Amino acid sequence: MKIEVNVKKRYFFALLGILLVLGGVFAVYAYNSNPPNPRVFGHTINEVDGITCNSGQAVTRTAAGWSCVNIASSGGSTPVNPVNTLSYFEDFIDRGDTSEVNHPGIISFQGYAGKTFGYIHSKDMFDITFLVKGNGTLYGLSSYESFYVGLVDASVSSRIYFFISGGNWQAGTRNGGSTKVTNLNTGVSIGNSPEWFKLRIKRVDAGTIEFFINDASVGTINSNVPVMPMQIFAATPGEADGRLHVLIDYIDLKITNLAR
Repeated sequence: MKIEVNVKKRYFFALLGILLVLGGVFAVYAYNSNPPNPRVFGHTINEVDGITCNSGQAVTRTAAGWSCVNIASSGGSTPVNPVNTLSYFEDFIDRGDTSEVNHPGIISFQGYAGKTFGYIHSKDMFDITFLVKGNGTLYGLSSYESFYVGLVDASVSSRIYFFISGGNWQAGTRNGGSTKVTNLNTGVSIGNSPEWFKLRIKRVDAGTIEFFINDASVGTINSNVPVMPMQIFAATPGEADGRLHVLIDYIDLKITNLAR
């Protein structure tokens, strides 16, 4: 009888040991597995294509569907700066802002207005996507080479970004100033007619940034890549007569850490 009890105990502890080992393996796998897909904010291109708002307005979803809402004063050279209106990051906000239900999915900027959001440290993995569209009444977005969108440091001297030159989208990195610059001509023409562009910036590894336009890779940059906390930022054309406003829709963000 004693032997039978000891045998049962041995089987029990052997089974327990196997379960503990398997549990450890699954825990390690779960910890080291790929991060989940990024949370999606905003909307698809098809949902808003064809909707045109005036300067100082944003597109938002209401019970009746999509509509244009006023977000700040505009006209002349007064910039639209919807600091207290748009909160995209929910718990990622680092300035004390709170998320809003049915927040506007598109920002309409006028003048020299740069809207900064949360901080990302460029040493960590990140993957960020914007939708951008120029609604110029006289000229298309390609005429306004002061526009850019991407990541910048607090002084705006370091950047990982898309910008405009020669009528094409350019990708670039700047590490501390204009002398440490690497630019990449994507070959993607902007044109003068209003068109949505899907711009994506992804950190591939410790020193490489990959750029995408409309889901197609347009190249990588592995030099002059800044390593520091950076803001999501848009610098817009400063036309005092209001001939152009830029629609910017933040789509998604995937990061491993958030710089504080």
